[in-house]
Amino acid sequence: MPSTRHRSRAREDIGISATVPFTPATIFRLCLAIVLAAVLIPNMITAAPSQPKLPETFDVAAIDAYLTGYMQQPDRVGLSVAIVKEGQIVLQNG
Repeated sequence: MPSTRHRSRAREDIGISATVPFTPATIFRLCLAIVLAAVLIPNMITAAPSQPKLPETFDVAAIDAYLTGYMQQPDRVGLSVAIVKEGQIVLQNG
């Protein structure tokens, strides 16, 4: 088994020190990272936008507002819609 002196010298040769001193700047960075993670991660989890309310009746303005709210949510790429009532186009978007 190599002696302690030999192991220490081998570590120095490849740039590994036996002890890692924490400088004030390093401690500050670690604390900052912990605080940012504690603040940002819960907000990212709970900050999901609410779903738009589905219209109760056939109201073209309410349907249009619903579709606009739906498209403003994350991960929505595009939407085309046409609503026809009694042979007439009552809503056309996209």
